[in-house]
Amino acid sequence: MKNGVNVKYTDAEIRHRLVIGEDQRWGFKQIQFKGNRPDSPKRADLADEIIAFSNANGGVLLCGIFDDGQLQGMSPEQLVTLNRAIVEVCSDSVEPSIRVQIHHRILDEKVYMLIETPEGHSVHERSGRAFIRVGGSKRQLSGGYCNYSLRY
Repeated sequence: MKNGVNVKYTDAEIRHRLVIGEDQRWGFKQIQFKGNRPDSPKRADLADEIIAFSNANGGVLLCGIFDDGQLQGMSPEQLVTLNRAIVEVCSDSVEPSIRVQIHHRILDEKVYMLIETPEGHSVHERSGRAFIRVGGSKRQLSGGYCNYSLRY
C-alpha cells in the first residue's frame, strides 16, 4: 500500500522488468508526441498491442519506454492526452471493447504509463483483424480464429 493505493507492481519490479525486457506478459512502447498529442505509434497499432495481450493471457504494456528498457519520460500534459487516447482506442476501436487499468507512474523522476490488460473471454479484434501475444511480439491470427482456442 502506497499513499492509500494498492500498488501491484513495485518500483523494484519495474526496474527488474526494464532490465530483462519484453516477454509474453510484458511489452514496452516508445511514444512520440507532436506537442502534447501522441503521434506514434498510431492508435491502430496501440489497439493491436492491447488486443494481442487480451487474446493471450493478459499483460502489461509500459508506455514511455524505449526498446532497450530506458525510460523516455513525458510531460503531465502528454500523459493526460495519451491516457485519453488509450481509453478511446479500447472503447471505440476494439470489438468487443477491453477495459484496461491505466496507471500513471514515476520512476527516476520520469513519468510513464502502465497499462494492465485483462485476459479476454472472447476474441477481440479491430477492423476484422485479431492478434495474439506470442513471446515478446504480437502475431496476427489467420482466418477461422473465432473457433481458435486462445488459451494454451
